[in-house]
Amino acid sequence: MNTTFGKGSLSLLGEVLGVSLKLGLTSFGGPIAHLGYFHHEYIHRRKWLDEKSYAELVALCQFLPGPASSQVGIGIGIIHAGLLGGLVAWLGFTLPSVIALVVFAFLLQHYVITDAGWIHGLKIVAVAIVAHAIWGMGQKLTPDRARITIAVLTAAAALAWQTPYSQAVLILLSGFVGVFLFRNKTIDPVPDVHIPISRSLGAVCLLAISVFTESLAAELAPLCITVNAIDPGPTDSGWMSEEVKKALLPRFPMGRIGLPEDAARLITFLASDDSQWITGQIIHSRGGF
Repeated sequence: MNTTFGKGSLSLLGEVLGVSLKLGLTSFGGPIAHLGYFHHEYIHRRKWLDEKSYAELVALCQFLPGPASSQVGIGIGIIHAGLLGGLVAWLGFTLPSVIALVVFAFLLQHYVITDAGWIHGLKIVAVAIVAHAIWGMGQKLTPDRARITIAVLTAAAALAWQTPYSQAVLILLSGFVGVFLFRNKTIDPVPDVHIPISRSLGAVCLLAISVFTESLAAELAPLCITVNAIDPGPTDSGWMSEEVKKALLPRFPMGRIGLPEDAARLITFLASDDSQWITGQIIHSRGGF
């Protein structure tokens, strides 16, 4: 793994901008295809992250609302060159698409290019890239029959059940199944990935989330859409070392550290009809931490 994490120098920012701009100019297809390009460039070629850290970052961004590929690119930029690295990674990857959309908007006024041969060629290339990335990550992330079964069944369910909520529900169900099947399995150590964001900046971001949640909830309330944010506190999703657990445990009055299913149960409740009167709230689910 790259040892220059957190050094937001101009050279690192230039490197992030150059790589993200290259990806922005050459990564055709949708977000899933982009993740394949990212894996090849950031992990295979440049080794800015290891396989497990990349997989965890992808899983997090897939769970969050919004475009996963852009979020993954921003995350890698932040890890490699600080907060400004995330900004330039987003600009480098997104700006070519913005320019291309403007150009195509003008072209479509005079020409029909939807059936052009080169468009179909780009789609075929994207399929090959995605297949290669899935095969490589699958060999590392699904090394046994149980995990292969979870992956295949989840993929089949996602294809058969295509609703706005299906992905979130399938992620939660797969998580519960994984907790049950692998509760006695020893977790491999998580690589030390330094995120160069200070506590003060994190506090500012939390304040921004609070303001955004309240304002968005007020705007969407007439449509009977609720908006809430969850603060799960320290959550042991496999990343905590024994030293971290030992330091945190005395601060949990309920006698244990938070688990992913704690937040999952709260999310399930907020997605149900029983919570339709709750909106615009920052809900702290920390177990008294």
